[in-house]
Amino acid sequence: MTPEASAHEHIATLPTAITFSRPFILAPEVSRRLITGEGRVTPLMVAVGVSDGEGFIARLIDKYFPESGRGSTEFGKALDPIADSAAFVEIAAAALVAPRVSRLGKAAVGIVLASETVKATWAIQKNIKHRATTGKQLVIQPSKTGKYATTGKFAALTAAVATHDLEPGRKRTILGWVAVGSALSGA
Repeated sequence: MTPEASAHEHIATLPTAITFSRPFILAPEVSRRLITGEGRVTPLMVAVGVSDGEGFIARLIDKYFPESGRGSTEFGKALDPIADSAAFVEIAAAALVAPRVSRLGKAAVGIVLASETVKATWAIQKNIKHRATTGKQLVIQPSKTGKYATTGKFAALTAAVATHDLEPGRKRTILGWVAVGSALSGA
């Protein structure tokens, strides 16, 4: 984005609206269905994952409408990891108490939550040190490793939540083991 375009950056953009939908619309609905035992949670989890493609949409807007200020924004870049973590924690907490999520699914959720807790603690400590030294907020740029870890955690959470929609049996057990494996790969 050019300096002129960033000066005209909009906060209310399509990618930002999609980012907001993750922790404020989609994750609460997934959580509600998990806790109440209502079915058809898996398609909503897929929607949560698809909503994390807002960065791709922002880059397309930048490519085709570079001066619009409605694609990639500093606000959106800062908001995305917060929305990811909020949605993860919200859904994971619901999955832990959900009556229909399998034990293996809950184990995978525990691994994801532990990993997110370690990540958040590390980021807070780094920011405190950085602020004390520079007086500025620390901005951690996304990395490929971080994106792969997030994908693994999301796959684990999706597989764990999907056990909710299956009756006990072989498929549910296999899906539970997939959730645990994905959680470990994203940890």
